[in-house]
Amino acid sequence: LNLFADIGVILLLFVIGIEFPYAKIRTIGKVSIGIGTIGLFTTLGVVFYAANLLGLNFMDSLFIAAALSISSTAVIVKLLEELGRIKKESSILVLGILIVEDVIAVILISSLQSIALVGTVSIEGIIVVVAVA
Repeated sequence: LNLFADIGVILLLFVIGIEFPYAKIRTIGKVSIGIGTIGLFTTLGVVFYAANLLGLNFMDSLFIAAALSISSTAVIVKLLEELGRIKKESSILVLGILIVEDVIAVILISSLQSIALVGTVSIEGIIVVVAVA
């Protein structure tokens, strides 16, 4: 199952890379990193807090928060294509933010998986995941 998930992420980033001019990435990089990071962790915090209020334990709340804080890049890219807005400046910023969120999500999910299986975070595993992404 992990193999199919990894292949899906690689194909998704490849398709986005085809649509996404590299020069534009450089111009919106810092803004995308800032907004993407703040957006993801804000959503993560709100959902984690709500899950705790519902009586879930720490790990369950964390997994639910991680799952719900990730935006669907594939759906948003398809929507922007259908609306004919994929090449607009605002859409490029949105795609940059989504790419940042995807990278953070891969790190977050691999960390949570490591914690759930072993009880600790495997730094080596995270480095490998980030290098592949």
